[in-house]
Amino acid sequence: MIIHIKSKQIIFSALLLLSTYTHAQVYGRLKANIMSASNALNTFNNVNMGAATAATNTDAYTGETGDRSTFQVVQSRIGSKFKLNEKVKALIEVDFIDFSQTSPTTTVYPRLRRAMITHQVTDKLQLQMGQDWDLFSGLNPKNYNYIGNYFNAGNIGFMKNQFIGSYQLNSQDKLSFAISQAGNSSNPTETELENENRISLTGVFEKALKHGLVQLGIISATRDFQNKEEQIWGVSLGGQYKVGSLNITTEVYNGEGLNKLALLSLQNNNFAHEYGGYLNSQYQFLEESFFILGFGMAKQKILGPVLMIAPTLNFQT
Repeated sequence: MIIHIKSKQIIFSALLLLSTYTHAQVYGRLKANIMSASNALNTFNNVNMGAATAATNTDAYTGETGDRSTFQVVQSRIGSKFKLNEKVKALIEVDFIDFSQTSPTTTVYPRLRRAMITHQVTDKLQLQMGQDWDLFSGLNPKNYNYIGNYFNAGNIGFMKNQFIGSYQLNSQDKLSFAISQAGNSSNPTETELENENRISLTGVFEKALKHGLVQLGIISATRDFQNKEEQIWGVSLGGQYKVGSLNITTEVYNGEGLNKLALLSLQNNNFAHEYGGYLNSQYQFLEESFFILGFGMAKQKILGPVLMIAPTLNFQT
């Protein structure tokens, strides 16, 4: 069954309609925030607190500095999981963030996060197609800033349209490959990305441990930059470990030209070398109460004399 959604306003009706024709489970998360800060914060490249990713460089910022606050619900999200049969499943998920709005209410629209179909071909082979977390950097830290999420400060993986094949080698080891577009574009006219069939190739090896897992990922692509074809590459290493009430997630990466792919690396208009990572821990001290402590860092060296750094320290309960 195919449903064409022509307006963002009817997306929830589409979810409910699909639920009546398939085995479906609707899920969601309502997050009502009152946020305050002692100085200006950046949400990606905008100075607001919608999904803070870094402290604003007040030496270069000409706006108001000092204490500030906001009331928001835009990090809330809703989605639905669909099950056609035991082997074919699908998922669609939206949230309401708009990085260009500081304290919005009825002016926000649903933003598509994830939308993919999964086919369990055999006990060992799984195929997936659609928009989901980038296979290259698929681990996620645990925190309550769901959309900020250490992005631009050590967590590089974000949403990408990709075709993934995963093969379970044995009870512990899994090998996955993905082919995807080497970036994304919201332009009304096609760009080099589409006209020259730019794709990226990704491979990930995952090993299950007794109390967690480790992942090793690689990514490669080519993109035009200043009338020259540049080779893009990246390597990531991550893991999750659970001992008692403590969950630890960590990931590090290194690469060149990653800011030209659909990754949440430090952004600029140059071809750059970059490395970074994060360390995140979550401790459950009551049945539904957690203490979260983490640190993330990204450092970018433009292939020239300029150096950029974006550290962040995150305490959350």
